Amino acid sequence: MLRGHLDCRGPSTVADLAQATGLRPADIGIALARLEDEGFAIRGRFTRPGGDEEYCSRRLLARIHAYTRQRQRREIEPVTARDFMRFLLRWQHLAPGTQSQGRHGAVRKQRPAGETIRLSAADPLNLTSIVLPGPRIPAIPANSVTYLDGAVAPGTASPEAAWSAS
Repeated sequence: MLRGHLDCRGPSTVADLAQATGLRPADIGIALARLEDEGFAIRGRFTRPGGDEEYCSRRLLARIHAYTRQRQRREIEPVTARDFMRFLLRWQHLAPGTQSQGRHGAVRKQRPAGETIRLSAADPLNLTSIVLPGPRIPAIPANSVTYLDGAVAPGTASPEAAWSAS
């Protein structure tokens, strides 16, 4: 009888089961100990961290846990590559207006206008393929792309033409 209640009710205390079945709490305690020894029931505090000890069917608890994980995963939405790149540039203080200056910005210096930057295609996040439109360029360590003031260096007809051996 307790198997059916544990399968349907979810986490329940001994008092809850005694009220539902009409059995004495001492008898329910003995039966729950047997079900726990068989591996059918699990004992713990599932609904309230400081609450009473509860029992639940192992199979039902696994389903509850799976549903909870699925719900939490649905709540997290992936971002687009453009938003991720925008975040990375701000986070690394590379976007205009985010460069650090002064005593705390000693490590991150402001790049003067007209200075070129070379990015390697071998970076682990492959950010250059996100920045450059068009077909994906293989990440070979010797490949790099030159940027001038945040854009592909002038004089290059296409992103592929900006790639050169280092």
